Amino acid sequence: MSKSKRPGSKRPILNDDDESLAVTHPNAAGIDVGARELWVAVPPKAVPAGESVRSFSTFTRGLH
Repeated sequence: MSKSKRPGSKRPILNDDDESLAVTHPNAAGIDVGARELWVAVPPKAVPAGESVRSFSTFTRGLH
């Protein structure tokens, strides 16, 4: 595992060869939950071109 430090940071930078970032569930979605928006990312092969990342409002109307 290859790690280095960001200047002024205690957290290491993870490189592409880091084994902890290996794909374990290739059909899983990633969801970033914010106060006003949800961002959802799915594998590009699962949806038509250009639609693998979308955002939705966190209000009920936006989720429907």
